[in-house]
Amino acid sequence: MGGIVFTSCNNFFEGGDFKDQLDKDINYAKAPFHEIRLECEEGAGSFTTTTILKKKVTDKFSVEFKLASGYKFSGWKAYSKSSSNGSLTELSENFIKFLSYNAESSDRIFKAEIQFEKEAENIIIKPVCILIPKITEITPAMESSGCAQDSVIKITFNKAVDADSFGTFDCISVISGGRKINDYFSTPEFSNDKKSIVIYSLSSIDDSKLLLNPGETTNLRDISITVNFTGNEKDSDGLILSENKVHNYTVNKNLANPLPSIDFTLTGSNGKFSPSKGTYTCVKLCTYPLSFEP
Repeated sequence: MGGIVFTSCNNFFEGGDFKDQLDKDINYAKAPFHEIRLECEEGAGSFTTTTILKKKVTDKFSVEFKLASGYKFSGWKAYSKSSSNGSLTELSENFIKFLSYNAESSDRIFKAEIQFEKEAENIIIKPVCILIPKITEITPAMESSGCAQDSVIKITFNKAVDADSFGTFDCISVISGGRKINDYFSTPEFSNDKKSIVIYSLSSIDDSKLLLNPGETTNLRDISITVNFTGNEKDSDGLILSENKVHNYTVNKNLANPLPSIDFTLTGSNGKFSPSKGTYTCVKLCTYPLSFEP
């Protein structure tokens, strides 16, 4: 005659693996949801998934981001945003762990698999998007009647660049009539924010540097500014500038910023000055050889 063996229910529920899992399930069910926000820099792209997530610690989830043109993708980062002052503190993988993500994409879509490890204040997840450096504008603009020949040349970038990487500015040439005329202009210099380069015409301080002399029959002269990057020039993030630029404009005989004359006086009590004591007028760049005989 057969028999039936009953196993104690207590032994069943007290099985190690089952009990551990049951405890985890109960704890997870009781755990609160936390808000996680997805943000990116303005103009860098947009998320294809919802940007406000409700997650519990231990949750795994996916995010997807479409990168805008003109930007380079460089990974993901998580931050905690202070409620008091809005400052961001980067979170380690002890809080948000990026399990996997693609670093390259032909369609500019970047996905990440993420695990929520530990709660923190106001969690924000961001893609690291770096603006690709380029020249956005060169002035003066082209005008049919030409601009003043002492107009300032300004080369503007879309972000700050590494000034030291430009060295002696070998990448910049000012050309007219098929030849370089860089010596008619000052050495290029950077603006304080390193987002632009300015070059001054020397025509307003030195008649020998006039691009058009008053007595010439020619009233207009074509100027070309060529920027050919050498491979050394970088932006503030270390990205190489590679998009060359050519800009053309025309100058006329006018001077927009003629220098005022300056009077100066030579005086002396003993001895003799050469030239003699008196008041002299300096217009543009002038040089007076001075000597003194006791």
